[in-house]
Amino acid sequence: MISYRTFIQVEQILSEYTQSIGTDFLTDFGPFFVAFCTLYVMIIGLMIAKGKGDAQELITSLILLAVLNGFLISGGYNKYFVEPITETTKDLSAYFISKSPTADAFDLDPDKDFESAFLVMDKLYVRMAVLADTLCPEIELLNLKVDQVFQFILCIIMFCAYVFLHLVYAAVILMSFVCMHILLAIGAPFIFFAAFKKSRALTFTWIKAVSSYAATMVMASIVISITLYSINAAIVPLEKITDEVSYPVFLQAFLQVLLSIALGAVMCLKAPDMGAGLTNTMPGSTAGIAAGVGAVGAGSIGVGKIAAGAMSGGALSAGMWASGKLAGRGVWGANATYNGLSKLRQRATK
Repeated sequence: MISYRTFIQVEQILSEYTQSIGTDFLTDFGPFFVAFCTLYVMIIGLMIAKGKGDAQELITSLILLAVLNGFLISGGYNKYFVEPITETTKDLSAYFISKSPTADAFDLDPDKDFESAFLVMDKLYVRMAVLADTLCPEIELLNLKVDQVFQFILCIIMFCAYVFLHLVYAAVILMSFVCMHILLAIGAPFIFFAAFKKSRALTFTWIKAVSSYAATMVMASIVISITLYSINAAIVPLEKITDEVSYPVFLQAFLQVLLSIALGAVMCLKAPDMGAGLTNTMPGSTAGIAAGVGAVGAGSIGVGKIAAGAMSGGALSAGMWASGKLAGRGVWGANATYNGLSKLRQRATK
């Protein structure tokens, strides 16, 4: 339950910070906004008196100022903007997890919160550990079985790959959640900007940025829901087997789990692009996320190397190490290609 409780704590800290900053921001900078609005009205009024201003636009700005001021003061920003945006994002994300077949597979409460995805991922750690202990209860160095050794090594690889998937999902969700709260913390002035024609574009830009990160969280939740359901479908048959598992049966399930994890990790990294596509904003680069989880991936390869060396000697260890390096180069090569294509696309649009 570590990741579940960690996310709950992060969520509470961000909510308290955003609500505090949003309220204090309006209180501390309120006089500045009043002075700015007064100056704006005076300048536009003088222009109208000289026949150069737009009286209709001035009336529209005054009406919008009165309406927005009524919504924003006395905690209205948190009540009418911050809480609806965050709660709607969490409810949408939770819907695609708690209402999907994943909820039935893991006996989730249909009304469970968005954080239930982390709860499911924590449960899978325990199930994988129990599965490894069931398949390889005792490994005697003097009486080694080849199938048993490979099953144990594959269990380690499967566990490390699942850790990688967990970190990718957590990185995408936390990055989007934190960025969304940062934008909400400074959002009050952008709401006021909607009252003026010249600065109204800043309000729409802020709305699109918040919507992009919210959509990223929803897309990542859909991806992880499908991934967890696929992993569960591969593990359940192995958990029902009480006798010794044949190597081909285990290898088929292992490949299905590994394929599900790989596809889930890639699609989680594409969640920011999907969110940006829905909101018509520029997609963020996944290089930072890939760099962070790549370090963990290198550690996982090291664990696999140690385990392989201890279980089956230097030849297999060297093979696993070489495979790990090739896989790492493939990931970084794909990421570099993606970044290069993104830059070319940006230049072409310009």
